[in-house]
Amino acid sequence: MKPALHIPLAIVLLTGGALAGRALFTGADEPASVPESGGREVASHRPLPLSRGAGETAGKKHDLATLAALHKADPKGKGGLTSALARLDGPALRKFLLEQREAAGAEGLSAEEKEAQLLLLDAAVEELHRRDGVAALEWAASLEKEQERKSMMRRLLVHALADDPDAALPWMEKYNSANQSWETDMMFMSSAVTGAVKRGPDEVIRVHGKFRDVNHGNPLREAEYPEDFDFAKLYAGLGTKTDLGGAISRWTMRDREAAWNTVVADVPADRERHAYQRARSLDGVVSAVIAMDGEQAGAEWLVERLAGLPDGKRKLYLESIGDSGRLSVEGSVAIASSLPPEDRLKYVSFVAKSDEGAPRALALIDTLPREEAVTVLKRSFRPFDPDTRDPSYETRADNLMREITTRYNLTAEESTEIRDAILNEDDIRFSLPDDE
Repeated sequence: MKPALHIPLAIVLLTGGALAGRALFTGADEPASVPESGGREVASHRPLPLSRGAGETAGKKHDLATLAALHKADPKGKGGLTSALARLDGPALRKFLLEQREAAGAEGLSAEEKEAQLLLLDAAVEELHRRDGVAALEWAASLEKEQERKSMMRRLLVHALADDPDAALPWMEKYNSANQSWETDMMFMSSAVTGAVKRGPDEVIRVHGKFRDVNHGNPLREAEYPEDFDFAKLYAGLGTKTDLGGAISRWTMRDREAAWNTVVADVPADRERHAYQRARSLDGVVSAVIAMDGEQAGAEWLVERLAGLPDGKRKLYLESIGDSGRLSVEGSVAIASSLPPEDRLKYVSFVAKSDEGAPRALALIDTLPREEAVTVLKRSFRPFDPDTRDPSYETRADNLMREITTRYNLTAEESTEIRDAILNEDDIRFSLPDDE
């Protein structure tokens, strides 16, 4: 039977005589619901009683979706899910957790039902961690059913690593050893370093060092930074070790000149080790400036600062921007349009070589004079990856050539040359061209 969306949590906990279920979502002066036939079938379609508070009227009923939406909008709201879970005693909360885990994995749930059920489960996990901390992992590790044990440990580790990484790491190692899992390493690392943010950059750097074998891009993407957070110290410690694009964007929104000057000073003018990684840090500055100023004004701000850099650094930055997935097509075009002609040709040529998405490359080629556009199409345009060639490869190339021929008013000779180049499997160097 497909679990209905209107799952009354008071009824969920009635199995086994758990009276705590009566108090979970029932107001002080509101009688708890009683199953009409003692069966789960009838109970599963009843409205969910929610205790008074958070602007609710006494006696008003809420189904699971409504409760989940209320909690999502205000996770700490009085009278909502958090305060209701807090009224459960320890055994009832653990029983509730396991029942919600099972319900969330049931077949036939709609996307909305699944989201609501998982939100309920996550809120209960958070409540258990709030009470017991790392000790909650001892309970999770003692569960007999493998899937329950694995699920509860994984969910609790996310919270424990954020709050107390030193105590939680041995439990993480036990989990990974038992499950031979590497995917969770990345999730665990992100939780640990994100949680460390509130304790300062030194702690973020220290905790990051505990995960030396984990290669995780942008582990701080969900972080919220205190007002006095020292981004410069964070960048100095981790700038060559991981993607700090999200942190640099936040830094730029607070002090764009400090972020820009620090990143620029740190990038070598040649291709020594870590040079490109450091140049990629510019992505965070660019995306933040464009978000604040708009794409055209942000591009002009960037190009103005690029103009004062040595050729080696400017080339690295243009290459980094061209390889970035952070910018929209419009943002990429705004940057190209703002560049001086020589840099624009190099930038567009690089994107045309490295970008498998033909629409962005063609939009950038449109910013060039026709003669240069045709040259880029002949020498650099590679919309498909020959290594993944499939039976439709030539058909797609033919369709694209029809578009390009019309778009740039190509002669028959130009069209043939460009098509031959597109189908050519010779390796091409994905870097900005040197001066010829």
